[in-house]
Amino acid sequence: MKYEGRISRLLEVREGTSMRTGQPWKALPFIFEFFEQEEDRFASFVKLETFDTKVMQQIAPFIAKDENGKAIIKDGSMELLQNVNVRCDFRLNINIFNGKIYNEVLLRDIEVLTKAEEKPNEEPTSAAIKDNSFAELELADDLPF
Repeated sequence: MKYEGRISRLLEVREGTSMRTGQPWKALPFIFEFFEQEEDRFASFVKLETFDTKVMQQIAPFIAKDENGKAIIKDGSMELLQNVNVRCDFRLNINIFNGKIYNEVLLRDIEVLTKAEEKPNEEPTSAAIKDNSFAELELADDLPF
């Protein structure tokens, strides 16, 4: 399944060493927000994870950093400077482990569509917010709760 959407949350990078090869690895988990159909009013969310270091480098300019150059992490998420629009291709699968069945979402491909702004500290203009259908829906929410 291939969808265009945005990264709504970047979670903390996971790191480890492969038991099979002994090589170090890094994974960047994130929450992908998308509309399954154009006419949908509410977005769908899925947690995906990329091991592609080239993609991590493309996303790095969108991460807010403190004065020491470290990513600002709040509630287990890295703070984003602006929306990051991406195109993700993923598939659903199951794993059976110790007799239990687990759902699995496998990221096949990710393409970063947004270019980093030159002046990331500026507040977005109302015109920039109107161009983003996600922000428009958030502002127009008429739910009673």
